[in-house]
Amino acid sequence: MNESRQLGIASELDRLADEYYKEQRYDEAESVYWLTLVIREKALGSDNPELAASFRNLANLYESRGRWAYAEKFHRRAIDITQAAFGADHPTVMIELHALAENYMNQEKYEDARLVMERQFLFWQSVLGEEHPFVAARAQKYKLLTDKIESGLQSNVIPFPARTAQASQPS
Repeated sequence: MNESRQLGIASELDRLADEYYKEQRYDEAESVYWLTLVIREKALGSDNPELAASFRNLANLYESRGRWAYAEKFHRRAIDITQAAFGADHPTVMIELHALAENYMNQEKYEDARLVMERQFLFWQSVLGEEHPFVAARAQKYKLLTDKIESGLQSNVIPFPARTAQASQPS
């Protein structure tokens, strides 16, 4: 079967998997997304940017099932593929990074999320300018995250006198 035919089948299967996903038939969606991944990888090779879509679909599926750590691996693979194809500073890479940052937040990996969000914020700011609404929305989301990190750090800090009292109490 030629590459064009294989990719046509993969696209049709993607649509089927998307329908299963919308209907919350996650097991069927997962099987079809995996089949799509295998077909695309065989037809295109393991580093083709079209393959990143298959990894992204699987990541989204696993996130919808609360399997955040597993989904993270698929986001990372999609990022690796898009970076290799387009370079580190490309809009497609930034979109993939956004998905990874959201994943990190759901795993409560706030510092990891902050680093990824900062990278993409600086990119969009340089491309679109500080006044662009998209940049403003990213800045607001970044600030909310940094505030969350700061408040978490503050709530985990025991004031000095309380630490002394705790240390002197028998366990």
